[in-house]
This record gives sequence, structure tokens and C-alpha cells, in this order.
Amino acid sequence: MPAMARPGEDVNPQGEAAPPVAVPGGWGIAAGLLLATLASGARAALAGRLDTLTTLAPWPEALIQLAWFAGIALAGACYLHALRAARGPLDRRLLGQALLIHLCAAPAMPLTSNDLLSVLAHGRAIEQGLDPYRAGPEALPADDPFRSAADPAWASTPSRYGPLALALARVAVASGDVASAALAFKAVMALTGLLCVGLAVPAARAAVGDGGAARGFVLLAWNPLLAWEVSGQAHVDGLVVAAVLAFLLLARRGHERVAALCLAGGALVKVLVAPLLGLYLVHLLRHAPRRSVGAAVAMVLALAVACAPFDVGSMLAALPFPPDQLANSLAAVARFVARAAAGAVGADAVAAAWPALAAPALAGLAALLAWRTRSLVDAVHGALVFLLLTQSLALGWFMVWYPVLLLPLALAADDDDLAWTVATYTAVAPAMYLPWDGAGVPILLGHGFAALHGLRGLRRRALQSAGSPWR
Repeated sequence: MPAMARPGEDVNPQGEAAPPVAVPGGWGIAAGLLLATLASGARAALAGRLDTLTTLAPWPEALIQLAWFAGIALAGACYLHALRAARGPLDRRLLGQALLIHLCAAPAMPLTSNDLLSVLAHGRAIEQGLDPYRAGPEALPADDPFRSAADPAWASTPSRYGPLALALARVAVASGDVASAALAFKAVMALTGLLCVGLAVPAARAAVGDGGAARGFVLLAWNPLLAWEVSGQAHVDGLVVAAVLAFLLLARRGHERVAALCLAGGALVKVLVAPLLGLYLVHLLRHAPRRSVGAAVAMVLALAVACAPFDVGSMLAALPFPPDQLANSLAAVARFVARAAAGAVGADAVAAAWPALAAPALAGLAALLAWRTRSLVDAVHGALVFLLLTQSLALGWFMVWYPVLLLPLALAADDDDLAWTVATYTAVAPAMYLPWDGAGVPILLGHGFAALHGLRGLRRRALQSAGSPWR
């Protein structure tokens, strides 16, 4: 009797699992990221600094930016091509190329963000006995090298990073040297990127079975935005991705308390993982009330211990961005249009109205998704829809690396349409690094596409649905 394929598994005409298929595009992704890395190194060499605060002459700056955009565009195009072609089981070639992709991005210097130096400054504040949630890097002594290295635009801004991220920064700054601390922190984030690749192997197999794991693996492990922003630019979002992948593996195996601890760890890096944590607890409460209590207690204890050294009120107050602080979002586009039509009054009205409308809408969406959560897959799918709509519609301040948080959810949500949406969203997002006049179109197209498919995701598409773009 021929073997029956699991959901999402590719089979041959005899009903047997298909053999591994060569997936094109991996070398193109690696080459594109290598070009972007070389561009970052060229800028750092010309500027003589690790950050991007030094202004270069127009022509060198233009050539460096052109090389970076060309490299990222090549990587994004090859990624989407690879994702369409990926099918069948995982093999060593896919894993090897994933490692190469991240290694090509790992040596990159800060180019698209100076956040690396900001998080180190907050870690330095902890070392000096200061509370980073009460004051920004300007609270450090005037002659402190970490204060000088931090971006002046954020000098007075308290940390929005969670205690776990700041603990890593505190360890990294122990040498007292900015370059050594940056290298140490980058090394940790590069290892985190490789950890995500490793965790993607069992996560992809758990999601759809061994025979169809290649596609889910490529979705996450070959993603150029994840490689660039985590392995290359050392954003702490990679820690959240790793935490969610670990959660998915543990939750599927019935280890509820440890799974909840993984999500608590992710929340201690960035609070955006909270929707998944909440929906998972709703799922447990409905199906295993006693275990849900144990998971909730473990989570609360972990959060309490990690937050104990800090003023929790200041920590929570530091999280939201001011209403008038908008970037790379539909709210920013709306304010730009309102300013052109009605001046400062119109722009201020849009900036104030956007969060006032978004908050109750998100609360209603959260209630709807909680009511519909009946299984682990429902919780994952609901969290994906919630975060996709939050990032594309609700947020006023949107940074290009935010969508990497969607990748592990897209891998496990059993929804081909949303998986393709997330892949496209991450491939288009780097275009938002363009200057405002050029970024307006990618902002509208990227967020509009994500929002449209996020709303469609509320209908809970099944795996291999008729309109799936994978076909």
C-alpha cells in the first residue's frame, strides 16, 4: 500500500514521498548579501567609524547605497524565486546554503541602523548602576565612550529593549571598549542567526512532515531580511525568532511550562511576542486548565525575576512611541498627505487620531482571535494575523526589521497564503530604507499588501488552499 503524504507533503505519482529537489536561488541570496556586506565595510572604512553618523561625499555615499540596494534586491528576488521552487524533504544542501547566507551577512558593519551602539550604551548604563528605563545614554558620564558612540538622536530616549537583551549588552560592554563590545554583541547575534537556522530544521518538519519541510525551511532560514538584520546588523529580534521556534517545538510535544518560559524569554527581549503568549494560554485554558495554570505561573515568575532590578512603571512607560513619532508606516504617509492638504493642523490631527483608532481596533481583534482559538495552530495563526495587521496598519513607528518576527509564525500557521505574504513583506521591506521621496511607494505597496492578506487571513485559510501562491 503506497505511503500517504502528510498535509503539505509532496508525493510522486506512486504515492511515495518525493526525493529532495534542488532549490535554485541560494547562491544568489548569498551573493546579494555579500555585496551588501562589502558596501557596509566600504562605508565604515571611508568614515573611519562603526556607525553611520559621518557624512561622506555625495558620490561615494551614492555608490555605496546603490551597491547595498542592488545586493538586497538581488537577495530578495532570489529568495522569492527559491521559495516558489522549494518542495520535498530537507537535505544537507539546503542547510549548507542557509549557513552560507548568514555567514555572508555576519561581517557587515552598521549601515542601515545604529541600534547596535544604542543597546550597548544601555548595557553600559546598567554597568554604571543606572536604570536604562528611566533615562537614555545621555545619563552616562560625558567622557564615556559608549555615550559618544550612541546616536545623538536617541540620547535622551530610555531603552525599549527588554531586560534579557540589556543583560547581553551588559556582558558585552565589560571590556570597556566600544569596538570590542560591538564585536562581541555582533558575534552573539550572528550565532543567534545560526541558531534560528538550526531550529528551523525540526520546526519545518514538525509543521508539515518530513516530506514537505523544504519549503518551510527556506521560508525562514534563507530569508535575506533575517540574515541581514540579525546576523549582519545585530538586531535583538533574532532572539525573539529563536524563542518562538523553540516554543513551537516544545508546545507541539506537550511541554507547556517550558514552552511558556520560551515565550516569556522572547517577551523579555521584545514585548511584541505577547499576542502569541496570550493566545497560547487561552488554548491551554480551554483544553488543559491545570496545565495552563502551571504555564502561567512559570511565565509570571520568569518575568518577575527578570524585571525585579528595574522600575517596572518606567519600563512600561518607555514602550510606546509618541504619537507624532512616525516612520515607514501608513500613518506616516497619511500625515504627509494631511500636511500637504491642511498644513500642520492636519498633520497633528492625523498623528493623534491614528493611535486613538488603532488601540480599540486591536483590542477587538485580540478578543475575536481569543474567542476563535481552539488549538495550538489556531493560536499561532491568530498571533500571525494580529502581528501582521499591527505592523502593516496600526503601528506609527515601523522599522524594516520588524517583519522578521513573523517568520516563525508563518512557518507553523498552516496557511500558505499568509506564508507567502510574510515572505513578500520581508522581501519588499528593505525598499523602505530609501529616502522619503522614494520610500513612499514601497510603504504603500508593502503595508497595503500585508494588510489586505492579513484581513483575508481572518477567514482562516486551510493549508494548500485553492488560491495558494505556492502552486
